[in-house]
Amino acid sequence: MIFLLDQKQNTVDALQFWEELKAAPAATIPKFDVRRSGDATSTGTNDWESVHAYLPELSKATVISYALLPRELLIWTFDDRGVHSRHIDISAAQLSTSAASFRELCSKPSSDPLLIRKQARHLYDQLVAPIEAYLQTGRSLIVELDEDLDGIPMEALLDPSNHYLGERATIISSLGLFYSPLGTVAHRITNETPALVVAVAAPHSDIEGNVAALPDVDEEAQAVASLFSMAHLVEGQSASLTATAEGIPEDGIFHFAGHASNSYVKPGLLLSDQTLTVRSLENLKVQKAQLVVLSACTSEVGALGSAGASDSLVGYFARAGVPRIVASRWNIDSSLTRRFMSEFYTRLLKGSSVEESLSQAQSVLRAQSTSAHPFYWAGFTVFGAGRSGE
Repeated sequence: MIFLLDQKQNTVDALQFWEELKAAPAATIPKFDVRRSGDATSTGTNDWESVHAYLPELSKATVISYALLPRELLIWTFDDRGVHSRHIDISAAQLSTSAASFRELCSKPSSDPLLIRKQARHLYDQLVAPIEAYLQTGRSLIVELDEDLDGIPMEALLDPSNHYLGERATIISSLGLFYSPLGTVAHRITNETPALVVAVAAPHSDIEGNVAALPDVDEEAQAVASLFSMAHLVEGQSASLTATAEGIPEDGIFHFAGHASNSYVKPGLLLSDQTLTVRSLENLKVQKAQLVVLSACTSEVGALGSAGASDSLVGYFARAGVPRIVASRWNIDSSLTRRFMSEFYTRLLKGSSVEESLSQAQSVLRAQSTSAHPFYWAGFTVFGAGRSGE
């Protein structure tokens, strides 16, 4: 259907249909008022308003949305200048294999940097070069990846001048235009923003078996909490499910440092007594939280392998209306994560947006020889919904 619509030059209509399909998981939770213009099969011209309604808000950003079909890649770019689409003849199997291989290489510090750069150039030619003309210096890039491309560190793609895409633009991951509630705005974070900081270096063995204690978790949490005048630090055995779930502040920050689980039984964050899952958050009011930071291994996805899946905490917080969620793409290094978070929050409290702060932290680590490998600096991404406010 998407292919046929776009072939008929109904570019906006095809985009509308695709965005509604991406928003379908959000519609399965009735308590969240997700912005939708109709059901996932609606393609009439009355729906065009919804896509067009977003365009004026995109004066400082460009959205890139990818749809991977069996023999073709569709790429839409849209902002306040309009909507454009490109068709790329390519095997979906080959592209998804290349994407998975690149992600795997980046996720292992022992992988060959030269091989990573070769793959990064190859994927840049396939994913970015076709829409290069629509990218404008100074605009953030909001990237919506199709499921078969999930987890690609777009920041680590290399252009023909051997510059990382992350050097050229601030990049935000998105689950879809209509995935989050209407009117979501990311306000500036200050040191007076209420913050719940939870640290569990070694959860109880009954939760996930014996997992190794993380040596830098407590220091990370203490450093983050010290930056906020209204911080509530919960550590170790005190970090129970009840204390954590009920402590997430409205209009504030939730920062978790510790282990995450992607098990099919209970995917979520490993606390001192239980696992914090999507189900355990369902009856809480988290819609007004401004920032969630999941500083744990592979916290981007749940057991179903997608950030937008029903068991993903990233997807849950996005559906709830949290404007910015920081999560990891792979198993991360505890010591480097502490450094990364220090750089991130330092810039955030100097007035940068969440996405700018993440990009700047990546840049600092990338410039150092000991952390120049993408494993160290490209492990975290920020998921965004809505525009940045003042």
